[in-house]
Amino acid sequence: MDTTTQTCGLILSEQTGSDNYIEVLRGYSFAMAYVPTGKNFALRLGRIKGATLTAWWFDPGTGRSERVGRLENSGQKEFDLSGGENLGNDWVLVLDAKGRQQRH
Repeated sequence: MDTTTQTCGLILSEQTGSDNYIEVLRGYSFAMAYVPTGKNFALRLGRIKGATLTAWWFDPGTGRSERVGRLENSGQKEFDLSGGENLGNDWVLVLDAKGRQQRH
């Protein structure tokens, strides 16, 4: 089995176990990547519409979000999470071409 999953054409990181995975939902002008373990990961950008993206982290445990900034929507991008790699350090990376971050 090839462990480099290309879900939605975005994921470049190795998927190594039942708890160590990245789940991606992609729409026309947005993508969301869920990481249950705080694992750093890489995405292939340019798979959703828009020249630039607004990126932010959403913490499912607290319901809060934190803006990452604007990114060029091309090439590869590594995303680093704080808090160490362990189950329960889950995060959602949101990429939005329209820049409509939810306020919490």
